[in-house]
Amino acid sequence: MRASQKRALRQKALRWGRLAVQVAFFIALPSLFSAGFNGFKYLFTSMGTAAPIEATSFLLTLAVLLGVTIVLGRVFCGFACAFGTLGDVLHGLFSFAWSKTPLPPLVFPDKLVRALSLVKYAVLVLIGIACFAGVWAAVSSDSPWVAFAGILSGQVEGINVAAFVILGLLCVGMMVRERFFCQFFCPLGALFSLMPALGPVGFTRNPARCPANCGRCRKSCPVGIWPDADTPLHGECIACGRCAAVCPLDNVSPLCVGARRREDAAFVARRTPARAFALMAAGLGLSVALTAGAALGAVGSYEPVEFDPAAYEPPAVPVVDLQTRDLPEERGGVATLELTMPRQALEGTLKDGTYTGAALCGAGNDEDWQPYYILVDVEVRKGRIQGITDIRGDAEGAVDRAYRYDAAENSLYLDRAVEGTGGRFSKGALDQIEAFIESGEEQGGVDTVSGSTYSVVSIVQAYNRAVSDAVEQSGR
Repeated sequence: MRASQKRALRQKALRWGRLAVQVAFFIALPSLFSAGFNGFKYLFTSMGTAAPIEATSFLLTLAVLLGVTIVLGRVFCGFACAFGTLGDVLHGLFSFAWSKTPLPPLVFPDKLVRALSLVKYAVLVLIGIACFAGVWAAVSSDSPWVAFAGILSGQVEGINVAAFVILGLLCVGMMVRERFFCQFFCPLGALFSLMPALGPVGFTRNPARCPANCGRCRKSCPVGIWPDADTPLHGECIACGRCAAVCPLDNVSPLCVGARRREDAAFVARRTPARAFALMAAGLGLSVALTAGAALGAVGSYEPVEFDPAAYEPPAVPVVDLQTRDLPEERGGVATLELTMPRQALEGTLKDGTYTGAALCGAGNDEDWQPYYILVDVEVRKGRIQGITDIRGDAEGAVDRAYRYDAAENSLYLDRAVEGTGGRFSKGALDQIEAFIESGEEQGGVDTVSGSTYSVVSIVQAYNRAVSDAVEQSGR
């Protein structure tokens, strides 16, 4: 097989292999971007209010993403980010359609690219200031990231139209230029771009071995940079590996400690400018500040959340007893909510229909928590409860007061409460309640899900109120 054929086969394998990984992450973990972004916002919000920093799942996600980026470069951006995958698909479809026209390719001038590349740092700083000053909650409904998270979770209530308009404009940009959002506007991209310079891995080349007037690596790069690990622009690299795949001389390879070619090492040592060291120092300082701050805050200030049944109103009809009992330590402090099936349901005398119950989620959390309603639809057919048809977050669940539902910040907790975490003792509330309904038993229980205790309790309470409504409308 000739070298050109091998290179073509390598490029094809990389393209489809990377796409498979991206799709897998998009399906299995679409909220990683939102979770990391929420961790950043939570950290600065807590610092602004001098509130204790808890080891929330958002903060831990951010810490893990930062650690991975420091060690392996921006592999998250290149392989796992749902927003990046969306951009790649949009650009791929647009490029295919555009290639069928006689129009020339759309190219951004280098000066414009350099200028736009700085915008993401301004976005990162502005969001950090807004969170620190406590005003982010007032403007987050206009955020395209909130709109994107809302679309993924199927919860778009409470999100302003402006957020979807901005998201649409970004999608247009991603169609026209590959990685438009990632390179120009992504706040996490700005944060991650400071990290790869510290790590032992990064795609690089030896320019002395490059053929004249080649430039295939830069032309194939999604962000249009040279694979030079010794320059400040290397922070833009998303570790996709295209540069290595297209190089005709295999002159581009990951720069690994202990496996670095001597000529590459000498080249890097000889050509590293002072501004690269400054960037590395800035990245190191920011990384240490964020990860150490999160760790120290978690160790020094974290207090386990204790479920207090008294914080919740009893239902109109007492078909659920909201009392808990302590469980063995190996169950992670999980509590069980006891369920009771109403007599009418057991006798099959309930009035058929779909009944909706609402419960306020947020009681017992810290003062920065934005409460919202959880709504549960329960179907009654042939006089008996058949199951739950929908569980959703909403800004309004009662006529007396409206709360704000933030899809980006609340959906992760709600989804985990509904679906569980996959652990041995982490079955979701939906499966547990439906298993109780199918059992035909008079008594049952629902275990809370670690990290989403209040969401599970609110789901149980909303379910209870839906059943209470069914009982009332059936004449008890």
